[in-house]
Amino acid sequence: MTTSPVVRKWFPGMIASITPYTLRSNIPEVLAKDVFCSTPCVYEDDASNSLTKCHTLVAADVAGTNVAGFAIRNDQIIYTQAIAALNILQYPDDSIVTLLAIGDIAVYAETAVKPGEDVYFRVTVDGGFTNLHTYSNAAGVGLVPIVGAKFVERTTGAGTTVINVSSTCHVGS
Repeated sequence: MTTSPVVRKWFPGMIASITPYTLRSNIPEVLAKDVFCSTPCVYEDDASNSLTKCHTLVAADVAGTNVAGFAIRNDQIIYTQAIAALNILQYPDDSIVTLLAIGDIAVYAETAVKPGEDVYFRVTVDGGFTNLHTYSNAAGVGLVPIVGAKFVERTTGAGTTVINVSSTCHVGS
């Protein structure tokens, strides 16, 4: 009998390619209690794009708000297991969070996705979709579009995949 280990290709919050990427380091979070690995964060003051003020994307954010980046996983930090079923880790309260501004990052998709499809982020529950901070490829109740982000890996159902983000990402309408 031959056995082999099962290796997950990605995990949420992982920088998912060796292509060029840009980090925005040590950005203080205003609403740190809800920062999960791979969560998008937006500028608190969109007019100045201040790196000293940003918060996790929420339903109240308006279209046109610029995305500062996506929270990456840092194995030097002790995380709390926020959504155990999805293996999505949460930063401790009042943490300094490093964000990916340009590049590929692994996220958890709640549905099947294909390369090139638009990216939507769940900020409120909707029917059977009860896990916040997951991603989808179609508009719907509780989902906020991330304009400028695209899926780059295919899934056949819910699971970990990869999105590409750019410095021009913003909350859509």
